Amino acid sequence: MDPAVASGIWVKLLYAGLLSAVLLLLILLTQLALKSPWGRMMHAIRDNETAAEAMGKDVTRRHLQIFVIGSAIIGLAGAMMITQDGLMSPGAMHRCAIRS
Repeated sequence: MDPAVASGIWVKLLYAGLLSAVLLLLILLTQLALKSPWGRMMHAIRDNETAAEAMGKDVTRRHLQIFVIGSAIIGLAGAMMITQDGLMSPGAMHRCAIRS
């Protein structure tokens, strides 16, 4: 096998391992967060915002917190995608959406 091809395959396998590790870490952290008191508060806000606010929970702050956490996760995913692909253009995303 050509060394350049073997190197490319090796890099892609390592990157797949890194992606898997990050994904497993995110799943673990999400499950731990949802089972914590903070997660129970998020469930209470989801089920009934008015009741949660009546119990003294700052619903607006928690909504902002969830938005920021979600944005950080999406930013990490985008950074990993750009690292793998090397280039981001609107045309590339349009082609991905058509193939799906």
